[in-house]
Amino acid sequence: MALYEFEGKRPQIAPGIFVPETAGVIGDVVIGRECFIGVGARLRGDYRRIVIGDWAIIGEGAVVHGEIPDRG
Repeated sequence: MALYEFEGKRPQIAPGIFVPETAGVIGDVVIGRECFIGVGARLRGDYRRIVIGDWAIIGEGAVVHGEIPDRG
């Protein structure tokens, strides 16, 4: 599984979820039960938490990125 910690935050993945090696789950990401994560998908919880609910599908090549905080 391609799971990466970011600034001390680690992905939380329900048991039995398969994340392909070509996908990336980074930082504060929660993935629920019975989800599908497609090849090449990126879930980037580096600035905000991303919660993928139970039975969700994140398709091949999708990019999910939390909102970047206002910096000024």
